[in-house]
Amino acid sequence: MNDAGTPTARFPNVKEGEILSVARIADEARRDPLFQEAGEVYRDDRAFDVLALVTELVASEAVPALPIECYKPSGLLKRKQWERTWELQRAEDAIDARVNLPDGDPEKISADEAAREKQKTVGDIPVPPKYAQADFLPGPFWRLRGKLDVPKERFVSFPHVTTADGTALVAWAGSDHLQLAKAVSGLYVDIRDRQGTQDDPRLFPLLAVLVDLLPWLKQYHGAIDPEFGISMADSFASFVATEGQRLGKSISDLAAWTPPPKAKRAKKAAGKRPSNKQSRGPEPAESEEDPSLSRSP
Repeated sequence: MNDAGTPTARFPNVKEGEILSVARIADEARRDPLFQEAGEVYRDDRAFDVLALVTELVASEAVPALPIECYKPSGLLKRKQWERTWELQRAEDAIDARVNLPDGDPEKISADEAAREKQKTVGDIPVPPKYAQADFLPGPFWRLRGKLDVPKERFVSFPHVTTADGTALVAWAGSDHLQLAKAVSGLYVDIRDRQGTQDDPRLFPLLAVLVDLLPWLKQYHGAIDPEFGISMADSFASFVATEGQRLGKSISDLAAWTPPPKAKRAKKAAGKRPSNKQSRGPEPAESEEDPSLSRSP
């Protein structure tokens, strides 16, 4: 976007909210003369590596879709406290909504009745704790979220869902919860039916993302969709339950997903060497961490 609020570049054949690989974004950047001009100045190199620059820029403005990939244990604990506050606020909202029901509806209550019901069933809602930099994993997350965890990132990333081109997958952070859920489920189905197998390991974290989105879908997209005759929240809840069952995972299993452990560095055992006049010292470690398991933004 430019200062006038209009796009300076467009992605052909890209659906709203679609999840893209960084390589695909770089392909479009190569066709954008304004990006090319800015990149040359930024790198001070007319032959700069477009993919490397796009990867760097995206990584600096991306936050993972799942909390487990963003926070340290202390941050996850605070996140749970925030989630509890949100649950109580939703319970209050549900009670308040009954005040605005039409006359004659058996669920309608007065404002005074709502106040008493909230005090009885919800009580005082605790103020959740603020985050500190030490609560976030290494990366740009603290800079992009801050002490109140307010999203300021441009991209949502999916670190443990690999792509055929080997680059990170991202979605635009400006998508609403429903748009993101549609994009994630679309990628899930594509991996399940075209890219991988019915038990592809990438499916588990994608379902975990949908589980994390369900409370927000229920809050903002719980109304009956006139086209489908069901709320989008219920539709995605059914999708997650069905696919989880197919994978042998419950909703609790999906919500408890954790990234696979990084490969441990293994040292090569130094064998006996034929004696010679000059010692060459111990054999250095040669194995490296599996790059497929390393964290990428």
